[in-house]
Amino acid sequence: MSQDRQRIAVSKLSFAYPDGKPLLHELSFELYAPAFHALFGRSGVGKTTLAKIICGMENGWSGTASFPERVLYCHCTERLPRWQTIGSHLQDVISPHKRHCFTQLMTSFGLDKELLAQRPTTLSSGQHNRFNVLRYLLQEFDLLILDEALNNVDEPTRLAILAAIKTMYPDRAFLYISHQLFDVISFAKTLLILRSGAQGPQIVTRQGLNLAEYKPNEVAGLAGEIWTVINNA
Repeated sequence: MSQDRQRIAVSKLSFAYPDGKPLLHELSFELYAPAFHALFGRSGVGKTTLAKIICGMENGWSGTASFPERVLYCHCTERLPRWQTIGSHLQDVISPHKRHCFTQLMTSFGLDKELLAQRPTTLSSGQHNRFNVLRYLLQEFDLLILDEALNNVDEPTRLAILAAIKTMYPDRAFLYISHQLFDVISFAKTLLILRSGAQGPQIVTRQGLNLAEYKPNEVAGLAGEIWTVINNA
């Protein structure tokens, strides 16, 4: 594996479970940075495994790949440390170069400053996930993978967060994994559609609308095409 801050390049990447059951078979794709990309597919097809391979958390795969140097992985089951207040923890992890973004992110994420004095156990699941994403955005990265990271966040807030990310980080790369198809179509420049490996190529690339804000009226046609690609796997 080599590092390249400008792209994700994968050629014939395969992965099997320890018992030998195959999951990913000869995936090939290329994503250029900076951009907001998305990974979409049904549950169980290997989206999280692929994400962990990209960020170096999963070994045992074959093929060749080039990934950005600083890759962070944010997922919805991650938990903030219980022994600190939210504010204390954020002060520990915030990059000095990102502190100017803090107030704007809090506003865009719909988070009140009073929450900073609380501990994670007092937060709702949606608040917890929003703070989790926020703390990654305040670190240094070339690529940030968001794996269902905005689960349990209401739709208007989720869409505002995605729009803020695109506006505030035009010089960074993102890979957004979500079951919200209209979201990924609207905001993503490129969609990686991961399918069952039973027939045909397991990964198919389509262009998203790459919008700065959510526009549902422009999404429906492409959504139908993507479901056709998935169902024909």
